[in-house]
Amino acid sequence: MTNVSRLVSSRSSDILNECRDLALKQLPGSLKATLDQIDDALFEIANKADNSNRQNRYFDAMRELRIKRDEFEKDFIDTFGNEFREAVSPKSTVDNDTGKTQEP
Repeated sequence: MTNVSRLVSSRSSDILNECRDLALKQLPGSLKATLDQIDDALFEIANKADNSNRQNRYFDAMRELRIKRDEFEKDFIDTFGNEFREAVSPKSTVDNDTGKTQEP
């Protein structure tokens, strides 16, 4: 994610951080609902499969989703928060020509 702190004022950064916080409150529930829908859809597709091989593939996908779900949810939320925070936070950059650190 690109660092946008150089492009926005301090007040804008505050607003963006508030948006991040709101998103982090809403994302877990939305992500859970989406993964529930995916699980349901895989089950429906498996039941409509025209052969047992295809049906087993969908059931395998359901199992994988269920096994890795907690880790996936945690990683998604953590990555979103970290990337958003990094994009809005002031940080120094290195000039590729001189190798010197430049403050925003």
